[in-house]
Amino acid sequence: MKKILLLMFSILCISSYSYVERNDQVGNRGLELIRESNINQNMGLSKESGSTQIIDAYGGNGKFAKTKGFMIGTTSNFVAYPNITAGVTVAYDKYKYKPGNNDYWGRDYDVNTYFSYKLNKNLFTVGFGYSQARHVKKRGYIGNLEYGRFLTGNTYLYTGVEGQNRIYKGEGSENLRFANYKLGILRQDTWKKLKFVNGVEINMDNRKYDKEDRGRGNLTFVSRVSYYIYDDLLVDVQYRGTKNSKFYDSVVGVGFTHYF
Repeated sequence: MKKILLLMFSILCISSYSYVERNDQVGNRGLELIRESNINQNMGLSKESGSTQIIDAYGGNGKFAKTKGFMIGTTSNFVAYPNITAGVTVAYDKYKYKPGNNDYWGRDYDVNTYFSYKLNKNLFTVGFGYSQARHVKKRGYIGNLEYGRFLTGNTYLYTGVEGQNRIYKGEGSENLRFANYKLGILRQDTWKKLKFVNGVEINMDNRKYDKEDRGRGNLTFVSRVSYYIYDDLLVDVQYRGTKNSKFYDSVVGVGFTHYF
């Protein structure tokens, strides 16, 4: 039954559509997966192999672009080194910029890998990512460094930096290289067959924006409600919102999480 549900949802992901500001969701969802996997260890929710799998279809509406996409991902412990967790996410996005901004559309294929090491209450995470576009001659490279500390078994405080290098080809194109600095807190709770994940993050780019474009500092909210269909299979409903005085981005999604 579980395999049938996962297969049906995979087909739904491919055929469904919705909208999202793509880069924030793709990179941050993988980091959240690493954080939650370590919290699950603290709370005794991990299964025998310590592995987690996700399938997400997500959508939303940003100031500049509308996009549809889906993601699959997994994390796992090393058997001989249970304090080390590795993860990977693969995502597909089809996006179209709104009228009045840039009149083009494209598709992106993203692969991100993550590694974390837990030392007592401290967690160290690194991440590497690559993005390839169609219809827009672009490729991107992403790097993440994060340090966090568990205030309690289910509450995680973190700070980190993400660097992005986007390389464009074509006349009039300008490459982008910038960093985003983060400070946030994430908490996970369970109640009967429900699991709640909530977080808030302050982040800031070191990139210069046009005055009418967007501000550099952002406030991001993350919220996920999951229901245990089985003791190792959950259905998820999630929301991510990023906001400052000149910019907004709202993301909603549905998916499955599987522990094994």
